[in-house]
Amino acid sequence: MSEVAQAPHSSPDGHIPQLRFPEFDGVWESRLLKDAVKINPRSGELPDEFIYIDLESVKKGYLIKETQINKIGAPSRAQRLLNKNDVIFQTVRPYQKNNYFFNLDGDYVASTGYAQLRVLNSPEFLYQALHTDRFVYDVMARSTGTSYPAINSTDLSKIKLNLPTKPEQQKIAAFLTAVDNKIEQLSKKQELLGEYKKGLMQQIFSQAIRFKADDGSDFPDWEERKLGDVGKVYQPKTISQTDLTTKGFDVYGANGIIGKYSEYNHEFE
Repeated sequence: MSEVAQAPHSSPDGHIPQLRFPEFDGVWESRLLKDAVKINPRSGELPDEFIYIDLESVKKGYLIKETQINKIGAPSRAQRLLNKNDVIFQTVRPYQKNNYFFNLDGDYVASTGYAQLRVLNSPEFLYQALHTDRFVYDVMARSTGTSYPAINSTDLSKIKLNLPTKPEQQKIAAFLTAVDNKIEQLSKKQELLGEYKKGLMQQIFSQAIRFKADDGSDFPDWEERKLGDVGKVYQPKTISQTDLTTKGFDVYGANGIIGKYSEYNHEFE
């Protein structure tokens, strides 16, 4: 990876980044998103069969589900026919940052729950810029709704981006993409280790595998007890969806983090 250096100074409006590759200088240009990309470009005729990307298909930049469907039975939201290097931006609950840089072969169609962004120069840089805290904050400030805050494409198009020259965009994108690739490798390794641990736990807790004491003797037989005898079971305060914010402590639902809350809910171990 290339080295980055501190900029000698930063401007109040953020047009000069605090961290920068040493070969670049000057201010970044501030432009509206609609002036930097095509938003929801007109799609051609949908193919007879395609892979549909709905709001459950992408998680943290990764395509985790591919559903092959027929055009005849496709949901009405299946409208965004993707080209290579398109970026799809999640417009519903955008704080989740479940966006995707599309670079696959084949016919893929995204839901209208995403804004489709098409840029000819450095689409990888655009993808990274959409995940900055500043951009997401501006998106949330323009979103409507409480349980499922969402932004429409018109309001999204009016958000400003700070853009360097094309060579600097490419350098930044290459650097951050390399970081993403490393994260993906580590994530896959973690997933494999998790599966390995899961298999071991099943064998250990079913007592198919038993450990021995340090002196080589067998441990006593396991004892069956009620959960309430070994720990305190309690129901914490229920947090409503309408109470969720974008800042504060993480709030977990059945499928992971669903938002933030201003106060913590668990005071003890």
